[in-house]
Order: sequence, then C-alpha cells, then structure tokens
Amino acid sequence: MARFVVQYASPSGEMGNEIIESKTERAALAQIESSGRTPISVRPADGTSHDKQKTHRSSKRRQRVRGGKAMRRAMMDFTHQLAAVAESGIPIVAGLQAVGDQTGHAPLRAAISRITG
Repeated sequence: MARFVVQYASPSGEMGNEIIESKTERAALAQIESSGRTPISVRPADGTSHDKQKTHRSSKRRQRVRGGKAMRRAMMDFTHQLAAVAESGIPIVAGLQAVGDQTGHAPLRAAISRITG
C-alpha cells in the first residue's frame, strides 16, 4: 500500500495533517471524510508529486503547450482545494496560505502569496 499525507480541516475548523496508508489517493480521502473531517489536499508521503512534468527537449511551441496544461491542472487542483477550505469553515486567509504552501506550481504559489501577504 502507498502512504499519503492528507491535510484536512476538523469539524471545529482546525487544520491538521495525517499520514494514511491506502491503495489510492481517493481511498485516503475517503478515509478522512468517513471520520467527519474535510480533506484539503493529498500528496504522496515520499515527497513526490503527480504535478511534476517530465522534461523533454522539444520546440518552444511544445513547451508552451505543456506549460499551459500544467497551469490548467494547477488551477483545477487549486479550485478543488479552495472549495474544501470554504466548506470546512476555515478562515479564508489561513486556507489560502495552506493551499499556496501545497501547490507545486511556482507562478500560482507566487500569486497566492501576493494575495495573502
């Protein structure tokens, strides 16, 4: 089984992290949800990230297209995490800071940092 670090919000609005052993990310999220907590983010416990792109030698056009997909993926992850923050009752600034710390996309992290101060 794989190990995942799940960041969550408790029913009282406090944030925490827990390492969960499960077959998939979805199973780890389901485990947190079944205990009454709201998952904010999930990542492999070994420090790897599914957001990391393989680097290829290719034309500038191809690199732009790949960067566009990475940004769309980062924005999709961001909106899901922000929705979980909003549902959990965590103060929005604290939630934004937590989501910003979790993202592997540097431009998005910088934008969130500018917003939260």
